[in-house]
Amino acid sequence: MKLFLFELGRFIYPDAPKPIPVPGYLIQTKNGKNILVDTGFPEQYITNPPLSEGVTVAVNQEDFIVNRLAEIGLKPTDIDLVVLSHLDYDHAGNLLPFGHAEVIIQRLQYETAKVGHPRFLSTKDQWNDDSIKFRLIDGDQEIGAGIKLIESSGHVPGHQSIVLKLPETGPVLLTVDAVLNSSMTDGDNRPLDVSAVDDAQARISTKKLMKIAKEENVQLIIIGHDSEQWEKLEKAPSYSR
Repeated sequence: MKLFLFELGRFIYPDAPKPIPVPGYLIQTKNGKNILVDTGFPEQYITNPPLSEGVTVAVNQEDFIVNRLAEIGLKPTDIDLVVLSHLDYDHAGNLLPFGHAEVIIQRLQYETAKVGHPRFLSTKDQWNDDSIKFRLIDGDQEIGAGIKLIESSGHVPGHQSIVLKLPETGPVLLTVDAVLNSSMTDGDNRPLDVSAVDDAQARISTKKLMKIAKEENVQLIIIGHDSEQWEKLEKAPSYSR
């Protein structure tokens, strides 16, 4: 099994010392299946980024998920499965290129979006398209040998993180937005997550993930949007195995 890391854009805050990375991931299984985790900002943000006070969204041409996949020799049709951590615009902006693949999402997140939660309207053209083949799951679920999805609500209802067991690196935890940066790994003492729908639930999920990390002897925790850690990680075309 291999794990590729992609940078799919970045947030730039005037009071932050460094840009905040937006990661995506590709898991290649032992039997050659390609599992994409999240799809990044909508393609149109390359030339027409959203205007939001206090933050700049920066997406280059190479950050578009289709172009990142091309860097490792893959086309959208090579993707067998898409795992969506959640439907925020930096994670679910490009589902339509993968309309042939099954998309796994927590039922709670999907139903929260379907009833009209305003947070997910910016990606509605992607997740509400009839061509998307969703598999709705409830709670923690193994989706393949050594790959388990972990329900980790709080940032949004029905957020999910991923634990995978690489043959050489060992177990790896992708927290995605359940843990945004390294200051938030302590569920009891983490700072307020102003982007969380339910910060109290986010703290519970943080404790759940850190407990799993300890029990599973996780060797690498890749945190959702941590600038300092991201600089030190090898990105595609390099990979961990």
